[in-house]
Amino acid sequence: MEAATPTAETAIKTASATFALIAGVVSVSSAFAYIIAYKYLSGYFTALGCHWAINLYTPTQIIQTASPVAVYVAGLAFAVWNAYPSMTKEKPQIKTICVLLVTAAAFYGIHLLIETHATSYKSYFVWIAFCLAGLGVFGAFTTLVGHVFRTHGVMPGAALFTIVAAYGLFSFSTDRGLTDGRETLLHENGRAKKVSIKGVTTPYWLARIVPYERALVFSELHDGHRTFRIVAVSELTIESKK
Repeated sequence: MEAATPTAETAIKTASATFALIAGVVSVSSAFAYIIAYKYLSGYFTALGCHWAINLYTPTQIIQTASPVAVYVAGLAFAVWNAYPSMTKEKPQIKTICVLLVTAAAFYGIHLLIETHATSYKSYFVWIAFCLAGLGVFGAFTTLVGHVFRTHGVMPGAALFTIVAAYGLFSFSTDRGLTDGRETLLHENGRAKKVSIKGVTTPYWLARIVPYERALVFSELHDGHRTFRIVAVSELTIESKK
């Protein structure tokens, strides 16, 4: 049997490194997805008053809940890694970042004015502010990472990116879960739908569809207590608004 040529050996080594990189990205993304989804669901169910409901999910189902976010994180990390050569040479665009943040603040101010003085009008300026602020914060973050790359090298820069991104995502996930849970209890905003259960006369509200075609529902607050039930989706009927 003939020995592999240098070209073939190089191809094999490149393929092995690529597969190892893919496996690493999948593993890290799965870990990120699990923590992000767990923190979100934990915050959500805590706000509802039924933290025990998180036990309805298996680890795999928790990972699947946040898989789109995990893919985004992996893509962001890959983009920063690819941008490393240019980040070590290009000067930071401080002026552009400042313009984005100031414009975002202006749009958010307009949103607050509309929400305060024109209650009949639904303001969407907050989404514009959010997008601009996100671009500004991302620009500032990549500028900081680029500075670390230029000053200390790739490993400290990658470590900084991972730590800051993880802290931001984990904190945001918990806060977002708490906010969504509180809004779900205020069912008049349409987040939770009123449902009826077969054989039950008490009205309930749909909180969330949980694994195995089941639903978590809750009743109105009565004497400071709220009843939660897990029922099959097939036993629910969503009541139309009148």
